[in-house]
Amino acid sequence: MNGNVDYGTSSPAPLSALGDPLASARARGRRFAAEEYRNSANQALADARSYTRHSESTINDLPQNGKLYALLPPGKTGEFRYPKWQLDARPLGSAGC
Repeated sequence: MNGNVDYGTSSPAPLSALGDPLASARARGRRFAAEEYRNSANQALADARSYTRHSESTINDLPQNGKLYALLPPGKTGEFRYPKWQLDARPLGSAGC
């Protein structure tokens, strides 16, 4: 042994050649969001209106004011869906309506 170390002649692949390291995580997130949006426990606006007996405009205003959680549809077009658990856990009257 002469003390020289052979590290090889090839260079590692640049990171850009590996692609997007988060692509699979983003795809899983999109699938989860789409499944959650279609979950029957998440109500359309008309169903949330009937369930809470509040107007559609009141329900629509609450997410904008940070007082109600609304799910965006895949592609962010169409109507919001409102998880029913929050309508049961916190009556809209206590959300500042």
